[in-house]
Amino acid sequence: MHNSNNMALNVVIDHYNNTKDRSKLVFDLTESYCIKNITRHVLPLNITVGEVNNIGKLLQELCQEENLDWTAIQLLLKCLRNGSILNKHIQNCVVDNESIVKNMQQLLQAQQKLQTDCLKALVIFMLNVTVDNGYSGKKIWLVFKNDLMDLLAKDLCVSFTLAVIYNVLARNKQIEPSLELINEVLRLMEIGFDSEYILFLLEQFITYMHKYHRALRPEYRQTVLLVLKYLIPKEDLEVPKEYVLLLVDDFKKKSDCILKTVTEYLDQIEPAEVAHLLDVLVSLSCIEKYLSYIHNDRSFLINCAFLLKSMHLAGKNGQNKFTAISKLSDEAKADNNHPAFGFKASVIRILGNLAWKSRSNQDELRELECIPLLLDCCNIDERNPFIMQMVIFAIRNLCEKNELNQALINAMNKKGTVDSATLNKLGITLDDGSNPIRIAPFNSA
Repeated sequence: MHNSNNMALNVVIDHYNNTKDRSKLVFDLTESYCIKNITRHVLPLNITVGEVNNIGKLLQELCQEENLDWTAIQLLLKCLRNGSILNKHIQNCVVDNESIVKNMQQLLQAQQKLQTDCLKALVIFMLNVTVDNGYSGKKIWLVFKNDLMDLLAKDLCVSFTLAVIYNVLARNKQIEPSLELINEVLRLMEIGFDSEYILFLLEQFITYMHKYHRALRPEYRQTVLLVLKYLIPKEDLEVPKEYVLLLVDDFKKKSDCILKTVTEYLDQIEPAEVAHLLDVLVSLSCIEKYLSYIHNDRSFLINCAFLLKSMHLAGKNGQNKFTAISKLSDEAKADNNHPAFGFKASVIRILGNLAWKSRSNQDELRELECIPLLLDCCNIDERNPFIMQMVIFAIRNLCEKNELNQALINAMNKKGTVDSATLNKLGITLDDGSNPIRIAPFNSA
């Protein structure tokens, strides 16, 4: 059933066809049809296939005029826009109407002179046509892909254009995003454009990112890694195995560059990327499905072990970015924007994850003499928050059901207590005069 306003749509168009009274057409479309936004929500308009076809014919007539009547065109687009809301039959009817599609192309290609409001109405119309409809979305993409990309490149109607593209890809998994589209979305994110559809699209891109990751600019790769770290906890996210293995391979190839930041390293882009890579791999390794992809990668395990050894040794050789900061008063020296900040703790965490329920990795780390190394890292360090907890977690996983690792730790001899500047600052010290060790007041005298 149509309401009385909608029933008059064909009457209005017939009246215009007979009188060619443009002002009357504009008035009737403005006042008689549900094309206005009511409290910022668009009110659906019930229209028939016949009315869609009549609108298409009238739109074609208006688009053929030398001086386009933008007001009338915009109102017709709004009629189609509102008629397409959650109505798959009308959505399909619109995209199958050659006249409407042809004139949409003409209007988009004239975007340089197209009035902003009219362009906005056109893109929102495309948005409504593609909502929850794979068929209409696929047809829109096949015809208007280049036009939509052009709108993004020129920063025109960006939010609505991103929404159209998201609708298309969300319902058409067989449509693979291009490197050009991925770069354009990342560009918008880099310049700070505010749209939730940027994140929605980047989540869609993860499925294909193993094909494009290395082709991206270094800055864009960092952005993808930051977004991926944010998305990993989502239960419905599926990171392809190929992408996980690619990230591991990139880390193995590039991780040594973090050691170049011991003092100063002019090119911070690559170390920053390595730091983001490690953050992502740590997050992935916390999920059993993804951990299974890398559990048996011996070269990755060895890479992380030797990286930890190198960082720890570098930190002990003079004051540098890997030197532990144990004094609370020196907290400001811990530059949390530096790529090395938290890096050691993250390496320890991933070693702990790799040792989890893996006898071969437990034994490998023992043979690489990582157990004493890990214990030596178990100190407060402002450059590596929670490093002590990470060490305890790693030791726990190394010793689980592994008698040799347990025996190694049991055989270690107590050589005294470590002088902790942090504890001294708090007015307490460790007293090893009795067994077990207890905390005693610090006597400054």
